[in-house]
This record gives sequence, C-alpha cells and structure tokens, in this order.
Amino acid sequence: MSSTRTSRSTGARPTDDQLLDAALPVFSSHGFHNSTMSEVAGRADSTKPTLYAHFGDKDGLYERLLQREAELCRAHLFAAYAAAAGLPLSEQTRADVEAFFDYAAARSDGFELLFGARNGDAVAVRDELVATLVGQIAQRLTDFVTRRPDSRPTWREHQLAAMLVGGTVTAAQHARAEVGVDIDQACRLASDYAIAALKNLPHR
Repeated sequence: MSSTRTSRSTGARPTDDQLLDAALPVFSSHGFHNSTMSEVAGRADSTKPTLYAHFGDKDGLYERLLQREAELCRAHLFAAYAAAAGLPLSEQTRADVEAFFDYAAARSDGFELLFGARNGDAVAVRDELVATLVGQIAQRLTDFVTRRPDSRPTWREHQLAAMLVGGTVTAAQHARAEVGVDIDQACRLASDYAIAALKNLPHR
C-alpha cells in the first residue's frame, strides 16, 4: 500500500505535492487531452472535488505540474553548473550534458512531460525553461571569452548557447525514443558534439 493511500486511510489530507506526484505519470503517459481528473484522483487515493479544491480544474492542475517540473529541472541543472564552475570550459560542457541526461533518467516522467508533449502549455513552459538555460550558458561563454564577469553576451554567444542546449535536448529525446540505445554512449556522443562546437566560440 502506498504512502498516499495510508495517509488518506488515516484521514490526513493530501498535499499539493502528493497530488502532483500522482498526476505526473498520468499526464506524461496519456498527454493532457487523454488524461482525466478521475484517473489522477484514483492514483492519489483522493477525490475529484479535492483536486478541484487544490487546483481549480484540469488546466490548473496541468499548469502547476508543468511549472513544478520545470523548476525541478532548472534547479538540478543549475546545481550542476555551479558544481562545475571551476573546471575548464570543455569539462564544464561535458558536466552540463551529463547533468541533463541524468535528469532525463532520474525523472523520466517529468522529462516526458516537459520535452515530449506538443500542446501549447507544455511548449510555452519548455521554451521558457530552455531560454533560461541558454541565457546561463551564453553568460558562461561570454565570461570565458572576455575574462570579464561584467560583460554581456552578444548574439553570437546566445546562438552558440542555443545550439548547445538544443543539441543536448534533442540527443536526450532521441536516446529515449530509440529502442536499444546505450544511454551512456549517447550521452558521451552528445558531450563530444557539444565540446566540438566550442571551436566556433566567437572571440572578441
């Protein structure tokens, strides 16, 4: 018996996070349109009125779920960026790619929710997350090129950062979608590609 069922059987009210945890595999496997509040409530051992009380409606639940997953992804990647900050640029880049593949493996339902869905809400949240990552990487590239922390990225650093982030996302999507792919090898290939792209790092 799951902890959520135990909590409900003793009269404890589910938290937002417990309800979102139950909703994640539903939306990630079925998509927004084919998911129902009844299925989410059943997985949470809760009720539809409870879901509506917490999130308003299915749109509100889905939006909260997307925003939470985007923040979890961002926090995971930014922690990896900070941990690798003192390494040479090529090693930082390898660590970045590995961190993204680690996120995709550790939170496979969350990865599918953010990077597999095609509906407007998911695309908007994903685009905002990717833009944040691109901005972070572009600033790192600028700091490396100028050796001045007060410098701001030009369109060149932004474009290269967008290519690095976009390539890593696409590589992880492909590795998860293809049958029989060795994820570790796919990660190394993506890392090698990203490091090779740094040869085009613009000089000022």
